[in-house]
Amino acid sequence: MTFGDTGPEVVDVEVVLNVPTMENALSVFLYHPNEDRRIEAEAAAWACGAKFTTHPGPVPAIGSGSVRIANGALYVSIGQMYVISPLTLKSEETAGVDRAVVYFTDRPFDPADETEKTWLAVHLPLAHSSEETV
Repeated sequence: MTFGDTGPEVVDVEVVLNVPTMENALSVFLYHPNEDRRIEAEAAAWACGAKFTTHPGPVPAIGSGSVRIANGALYVSIGQMYVISPLTLKSEETAGVDRAVVYFTDRPFDPADETEKTWLAVHLPLAHSSEETV
């Protein structure tokens, strides 16, 4: 994740990917253990159209930014924040999926926990390496 005008800064962010069949969107869960950095990330997301939403639940309105899959990695761009993460899903799991929902979580995401939660989220277009980025 990078912030600021002084050039890129690399910080550790936990990224969990999921493709829920009912939403037909790639879910990208971002968690930063440092609360100050989490607040910075949330501020960047708010500026790009993020809203609080439930998970599982409705996909929020589309915001500004993009998510791209290329060369076995996931790239998320929201304002001055840029996240690069290894792609932990198979290509057939993301084939045909053209949108992503990026969730800013207050704790590490547990895919086994299906209880409803409220998180800040933004819906972004998803491009694959063979497509032009939006």
